[in-house]
Amino acid sequence: MSGAAQGGDHDGAHRTGRRSRASHDHEQRCLPPLTDIGYLLRVREPGHRMLRTPDLAVHLHICTAGSDWERRTLLFRDWLRRDPRDRARYEALKRRLASRDRPDMDAYADAKGPLATEIITRAERWASTIDWTRAE
Repeated sequence: MSGAAQGGDHDGAHRTGRRSRASHDHEQRCLPPLTDIGYLLRVREPGHRMLRTPDLAVHLHICTAGSDWERRTLLFRDWLRRDPRDRARYEALKRRLASRDRPDMDAYADAKGPLATEIITRAERWASTIDWTRAE
């Protein structure tokens, strides 16, 4: 999310060219071409799939259009675009985490969790005051 926040490439790993599928349940159609070129399916949750390259350079999220996962992700992005303080805090955290070895993807996600929760809480408050809807 951070790379899209200001159109920058803050950590070299997150670029959000968001495009939601009508349904992630089209796995038979969209996953084989990705796994055929080396992506590994790492997360399978309701409304959300995450694949990555073996070298961890790319993480690709696939979600159901209109799902809660999509809404939270786009709200997070929009809030970071709006709020320079949270954008800077999130960027700094991601840079620190990128500079460290981590035992696995879960440790990385866990390390981001507390700040991400703070940010999404502020984003939700903001969204309720302006009747936010996801931008296309």
